[in-house]
Amino acid sequence: EVVMERLLLRLEDMDSKVRHFAAEGVVEVATEKDVHLVPILAGHMVSQSNAVRRAAADAMAKLAFKFGEVLDPSKRPANPLHSPLAQIKRLILHQDPAVSRVA
Repeated sequence: EVVMERLLLRLEDMDSKVRHFAAEGVVEVATEKDVHLVPILAGHMVSQSNAVRRAAADAMAKLAFKFGEVLDPSKRPANPLHSPLAQIKRLILHQDPAVSRVA
């Protein structure tokens, strides 16, 4: 839990390499039981910083594949707040063009 918190904080780092490795770390450490993770990561997807949005969106896309949501619809959580795929769709449809462009 502490590791995930630190990785999520590093998504906002000024250094692009740190953001990249933080996003990769989130994907590596995450499990399907981390239902709290998706809403937190979704919050980063609408950050004021384009770089933070990109790092979070990249991690979310990789989680959608890791959790099997892309290839098997039966693996999608009933609650869309806990679904990486649903959060990506929300990003694409976001009213702010700067946010939706990240997707």
